[in-house]
Amino acid sequence: MRNTLDAVFSSGTIISCPSCGEGLYKVVARCTTEDVVLDDGTRLIPLNQTVPPRAVWTSLSCPKCGARLFKDGRIHTFQYGWL
Repeated sequence: MRNTLDAVFSSGTIISCPSCGEGLYKVVARCTTEDVVLDDGTRLIPLNQTVPPRAVWTSLSCPKCGARLFKDGRIHTFQYGWL
């Protein structure tokens, strides 16, 4: 059985909100789920100026509606849904 924290995100993958559908962050370098959750600002960049930079000490949630982007060891993406 594959560990969900080992899922690989390709460069260009967009992290999006599962509730409001807002595209939030773009993955700039190939990384795993664990890398995304623990990102220090080097792997995720905001898609626009209304999205705050990712801060590792805050929960991974939508700044627009508050929905969780990380659930059951998976992260929601625009391209693939829950990965």
